[in-house]
Amino acid sequence: TVDEFATCLARVGTKMDAAVSDPVEGTLVSVCRDACRGLEERGPYSSLEAVLANWNEIAQRELRMTPDRLVVDGVKVLEMAGVVDSGAQGFVYLVEGMFLASIGELPNAMDANMFKSAKFMTADESTTSISDVDHTVTESKFRFCTEAAVLLKEGVDAQTAIDDIQKAADEDGIGDSIATVKAPAKEGGDMVKIHIHTNEPNLVFELLQPYSRDPVKLKKEKVEDMFVMRERMHGGSSLDLGDAKFTIMGLCSYILPPSLDGLDELFTLPIFLVPETTEEPIDARFVS
Repeated sequence: TVDEFATCLARVGTKMDAAVSDPVEGTLVSVCRDACRGLEERGPYSSLEAVLANWNEIAQRELRMTPDRLVVDGVKVLEMAGVVDSGAQGFVYLVEGMFLASIGELPNAMDANMFKSAKFMTADESTTSISDVDHTVTESKFRFCTEAAVLLKEGVDAQTAIDDIQKAADEDGIGDSIATVKAPAKEGGDMVKIHIHTNEPNLVFELLQPYSRDPVKLKKEKVEDMFVMRERMHGGSSLDLGDAKFTIMGLCSYILPPSLDGLDELFTLPIFLVPETTEEPIDARFVS
């Protein structure tokens, strides 16, 4: 039933709370969590459309509050930049798209070309390997996105390893954005995967090594410099739209403000600007 579906979504919010220790407020995780949990308070629902309408309304509200909620070293970095959290915005686009589709107002929903993506590259870029991990970096004090997979030795509890990393983050401040997964290992026994943003990746690996079945190394160690990634993708002192590419996405309609008498609707072409320096589309609807 639609009420059971809404309950499932609400439980997703609760599960996210349990999976990510101490999530940063005003980011993708907190917006997803609160948008899902908010559905529980609004039932029962008469239809799927009603579920999606409420989910979209809650998600939009939570997104608007991200500039006030994301605080880094005492500074509201999103508010200072005049933007909302980009990861949370992507999630809300998905919810909004499902709602619009449910009421038949998603532009060109049946056009397969709408679901294609493209990347514009120079000749040099086509031979350069750049990480595809999406991490938004503003004024974060932690530089390295660090991941570890540990094949646990016999008699070791995965939660103990997780608790050690969480304790080091809470008490010693070694990192944040911790996410963990416990699972059976292909080799037999159990394993744990840990994600953390830190300035000391080697310290994270050292803390996990005593739990590893292999006395020399972990099953997986991965470190990505988020500052370098951001500089490669967004570097430069200004945003030059001189060579931007324009993509027409489809028709939609907007109700005109009362000041424009005599017209009922204005039909427009939503246009996305794609600067060569960032390769990230800018939705013209949200550019003032």
